[in-house]
Amino acid sequence: MKYLFLDTNIFIHYKGYEDIPWQSLLDTSDSVKVVLASIVLREINGHKDNSKGRVRNKARKISEKFNNILIRKQQSRIPLIYCREKPIEEKDKAVFDLTVNDDRFLLNVLYSPYPKEDVYVVSNDTDLLIKASESGLNILPMDETFRSAEEPTDEEKELKKTKEELAKWTSRCSNPKIVFCENGSECIEFEQVLYKPVEELVNEKVLEESKKYPEEKDEPINDGNVFESFRQQLVMYTKLMMQHTPEEKACFNKMRNEYLEAFRKRETLKVKKAMYEYAFKQLKVKVVNDGTAQTGDLHIVLRFPQSVKLYNSEESICRFKYDKPIEPQYNRLFADMASIGNYNILGGYPDNSVKMWNPDKPSTKFEYVFKLSNLTHGLQCELKKELYINTEHVQDFEIEWCIADSSLLEHKHGKLRVIVSDKNKTDE
Repeated sequence: MKYLFLDTNIFIHYKGYEDIPWQSLLDTSDSVKVVLASIVLREINGHKDNSKGRVRNKARKISEKFNNILIRKQQSRIPLIYCREKPIEEKDKAVFDLTVNDDRFLLNVLYSPYPKEDVYVVSNDTDLLIKASESGLNILPMDETFRSAEEPTDEEKELKKTKEELAKWTSRCSNPKIVFCENGSECIEFEQVLYKPVEELVNEKVLEESKKYPEEKDEPINDGNVFESFRQQLVMYTKLMMQHTPEEKACFNKMRNEYLEAFRKRETLKVKKAMYEYAFKQLKVKVVNDGTAQTGDLHIVLRFPQSVKLYNSEESICRFKYDKPIEPQYNRLFADMASIGNYNILGGYPDNSVKMWNPDKPSTKFEYVFKLSNLTHGLQCELKKELYINTEHVQDFEIEWCIADSSLLEHKHGKLRVIVSDKNKTDE
């Protein structure tokens, strides 16, 4: 077992004693205990109450650690023991000055109950180490590599913050830049959802609808035996009278096919509209002024890659018409009469159309210009322009922006990044 008496400076200016590889420094495999001399404890308490800045902060932390270990009996990775001062013999009073803390520290070590060959004095004080060696004690000069980093005090942190704020006001200037409205960042991410094929979805709807109007087939009625009872003959005659003629069945089947075809076209448009409403995402951007002064007149330019298809409501939303599905009848005249009921005297015929995005009609512009004036520092302003992308068919891309501010000598440049992630791949 090795017993290490640490000088006050080791506790104050070096790493925590638990974080120092003592066995490696001593080149030993023996266990190690750190001994806290009573004079060292008094010096640390003095620093805690009377010193300033870093020394006071470190003294308070190490004093709290001593309390936890020695009083509250908390565990420590390296054992810490307390060693009190002992009465001094007369012969030592002639060699050591009891008014000097270093001498009292050495006396504390010399009068400790531990074997002298296992005791080490650890310090970075050359005078103290020389006197300890002359007194027959083992010494361990502390390596400077274990000195703790100079952490700024609260006062120094506050002073630095004040200087930074002062620098902002002494060199006031605007700092306009472009960010996305949704997150205030220069990067935004959309999910790319892969749908089932439109035809597959529509086929499911058509199949379900066709079950409401089963196809008519010719089924010959068996007249039965002429010798059957009168009641059976009456039932057969009734069925024969109620059955539709082949011409009526043909009319019904033809109208049924026309109905399902019109139904298919209408549902195809509805499915596409729902898909596009989810897939088309708006790109909303704003200009923010992070500077310390108001901007001048701003000339803002956004440039999109020509490989990216952009959409807006004026150019890219179209109306797609369809024929209203007419339910099948056994008589074409009855069907035509039923369709007349759809006419509205006040408004004419109903609008049989679907208004939706047209992916085949992107905008022809890739550069957009905005003008703004006198944006106060700390404020922001959305750039009013409807711009959409179809996330179903777009890859990641960047938007270049440039701001000419009349209050600045140089133009501001930057990029916005749009990421379109494949949700299906992510889920896998």
